Amino acid sequence: MAVGLMHLTGFAKDAVIAWLGVDDMRLPKPVKIGDTIRLHAEVTELKETSKPERGFTRMRYRVLNQRDDEVMSFDMSFLMHRRTAL
Repeated sequence: MAVGLMHLTGFAKDAVIAWLGVDDMRLPKPVKIGDTIRLHAEVTELKETSKPERGFTRMRYRVLNQRDDEVMSFDMSFLMHRRTAL
């Protein structure tokens, strides 16, 4: 659900080249029937690669319920197209 919510924002559009994995996944509280969840995502790391048109991006995802309880968190890493300088 969290990845789907992020996709719906259109944040990365067609910039993702490859999904590199998930790290540090935690599920501290359950999601119950009737809960409403939302996503908070933050870019936590950007690194250049050997190819200037590509870059490494790590994002921290936090899924919160209607009471602002964190019900899930994880880091996702991507290889992405970089913007060209204007």
